[in-house]
Amino acid sequence: METHRPLLIFEFTPDALKICRSVWQRRRGRVLTHCSALASEGLNGDLSRRIRHHLRKNRIPAEGAMLVVPRSAVLWKSLRLPARSLKEVREMLSCRLRRETGGQAGRSMIYDFRVVGYDGDGYAIACVFFSPADRILPYVRVLEQAEILPLEVTLSTQGLVDWVALDAPAEANRYILYAGPRGHEFCATQAGVPVFSRTFCLPGRPADRPVSLLREVKISFEMFRRLKRMTGEAFKGLHVVGRLDRQEAAALAPYLKSLSQTDAPFSTAIGLVLRPGSGRIDMTPPVLKERVRQRARWRVGLRCFVVCYCLVWLVFLSSWLGAVRHARAAAAYRAAWQQAQPGVERFRARAGRAAFARDAWGPAGVSALLDEIFGNMPAGTVLTRMRAERGVFSFSGLAPDAATVLELHGALSTSAFFSQVLLEFVGRDGREDMQKFSMRCVVKE
Repeated sequence: METHRPLLIFEFTPDALKICRSVWQRRRGRVLTHCSALASEGLNGDLSRRIRHHLRKNRIPAEGAMLVVPRSAVLWKSLRLPARSLKEVREMLSCRLRRETGGQAGRSMIYDFRVVGYDGDGYAIACVFFSPADRILPYVRVLEQAEILPLEVTLSTQGLVDWVALDAPAEANRYILYAGPRGHEFCATQAGVPVFSRTFCLPGRPADRPVSLLREVKISFEMFRRLKRMTGEAFKGLHVVGRLDRQEAAALAPYLKSLSQTDAPFSTAIGLVLRPGSGRIDMTPPVLKERVRQRARWRVGLRCFVVCYCLVWLVFLSSWLGAVRHARAAAAYRAAWQQAQPGVERFRARAGRAAFARDAWGPAGVSALLDEIFGNMPAGTVLTRMRAERGVFSFSGLAPDAATVLELHGALSTSAFFSQVLLEFVGRDGREDMQKFSMRCVVKE
């Protein structure tokens, strides 16, 4: 899960659902923005409805959701494997669990592991957390019925570790005891990652609880010590989260390092929501992982569609603007042609009434020369000025491009009426976005 994205924790306990949310702020880091609890007597549709109503009422977006299941929903065992790397441990563990579960490991049986250490023979000591998918999926369905897709599923153990790590300095081995109203949990960690966890309940008679609590804590430590083969290490530095009475606190006093003497109802959720980068125990069902991947692919596809849609609109807009620009140029060309046409007609009329001799323009006459010029003009060419002297025609005009000007020059050069055609000028007309040109034609005698 990304470090800077919002986190929304849903922690299920036997009697309530804890909801905590945090966001990332650039100056303050991760900040807790919401904490609440919903009473729950079972995993049913009414709880889903109340979750949905609670999020809408408090305007909490259902993004970055993480599901926290009780430690009692997951089993634990230790294994001794002939492996030296995590890859080898993962492969051996997968084969062993697949054999023990009839090929259901990874599908109907969810598991995760932590390597505690290595013994004298080089064997890896691994703690395995496993649970049938049928014990995890009911929690997932409650959130899905509330229109929430959890991205991960983890245990409450990691939340306790993170809760203690918020105030306590880092230790090589840390021992944590959660004194809950319906049971106790002992957890041992290495470098902030839980590697051993054990739950137990105390007898109902208050007089026997302090002795039973001390015995269960020592048994839990001895199991962890034998698991790691730690010879000679004394039991000390116990962090307690929860509520202990005076006799229980006195029984654990020689081993205590810190005591959070509160009910700590949100310790697990707050610990997870404020430390998103810690290595959590992953108990996410494969079905949920596939749904998360499908949702991620759907979001990527939606983003690609939006980008392509915007690109298509940009292409359409640029094409439309180009068409508008060309339409305006054509309109300017027609206006220029209509403006120049009366002048050409007047010139033709004046040429017919010219005072100079007819033979000065050759045997064809002025009308034939004008027909020759206008008949060879390419499409899009406009004459803007024309001048006639004895035996010489000079005219200027506009053309779409230089190639059109050269085409007109070539056509008039091969004409039988002119002995010489000179292209005096050709250049870009910035106002009309066309080519201006000027030619001089000498009539054959």
